Amino acid sequence: MRIFLALLIAALCAGAAPAVPEKLTYAVLPLKSAQGVLPGEADLLTDRLRNELFNTGKVDVMERDQMQEVLKEQGFQKSGACTDEACMVEIGKLLGVRRLVAGSLGKLGGLYMINIRGIDVQSGKIVRAVSKDIKGGIEDVVRILRDIADQLVCNPGETCDGQRSQEANPAQDVRGENERSEPAAVPQGGKVYLERIEFTKSQLGFDLDSGDADELNEYVRDGLDEALDPDVYLSPKEKLSTVAGNQTIIVRVGLDAYSTRPSRMGQIEGTGTVTVSLYRGTSAKTPVYSIKITATGDRHWGQSKPLANLFEAVGKQIEDDLGDVDFIKKLNRELR
Repeated sequence: MRIFLALLIAALCAGAAPAVPEKLTYAVLPLKSAQGVLPGEADLLTDRLRNELFNTGKVDVMERDQMQEVLKEQGFQKSGACTDEACMVEIGKLLGVRRLVAGSLGKLGGLYMINIRGIDVQSGKIVRAVSKDIKGGIEDVVRILRDIADQLVCNPGETCDGQRSQEANPAQDVRGENERSEPAAVPQGGKVYLERIEFTKSQLGFDLDSGDADELNEYVRDGLDEALDPDVYLSPKEKLSTVAGNQTIIVRVGLDAYSTRPSRMGQIEGTGTVTVSLYRGTSAKTPVYSIKITATGDRHWGQSKPLANLFEAVGKQIEDDLGDVDFIKKLNRELR
């Protein structure tokens, strides 16, 4: 009887345990290589995107070889030829997955354009669409795949900003600028922080979404990184309230003026004046150093991209100007 009661209690306890939500299974179709991108490059980027999806820890991801084997057995060998949602849904059903990821990568001038969409196999609807414009080389495309993966698996109500927790994903590859963005716990003393740049519609005349704002902040931080020896952390204003000490440098960026003018091919060119100020600690009212930069970025379509190109030029100017200032050299020695 005692043994029976013990087994009964154990069974009841096990039944009371909260159920672990089942992970959705994703399959990633080969990215379609458009103008300026080689098929081999697209294949490598597809593999990296699979890895980044797996590293989110939120979903299961079907292996490429397993996908090919299943499709071959089903007599469906032209997965790369699918261009519409109905065809992709058919592939997803053959594979037995809940989400299918597909997209393309191409190059226009000096700009890589990547468009990715996540399709729900049951409903046949697009549940996520992520588009990124990347200025630079093909290696710069690799750096944003983690952010794309985070957005593809983002659930309603979550912040889909690509800032994945390293603790939640210990196996992930931590790279470059992402590892220094908005640390969960702000380090104390002897650090440099860029207060996240946020512009309103009244300042610009148009809405700037979070992805475009990220680009502005990265350009400025890259310039500061080159001019200052310590790593420059990007953090929202509200998180900086926990920082103390005169050895902490806060960098704030203000947009004094911004204007556009028409350029060739229907594009526009953005010109602006930016003030970059360095403060010792968050409570300081007067900057210890300021620099005013007027620059013009490369022309582009739309409203956000010319502004981003302007800030790319500002970042390069920060690198050139601050690197030669005696005060900055002294500051670097103090912060080491």
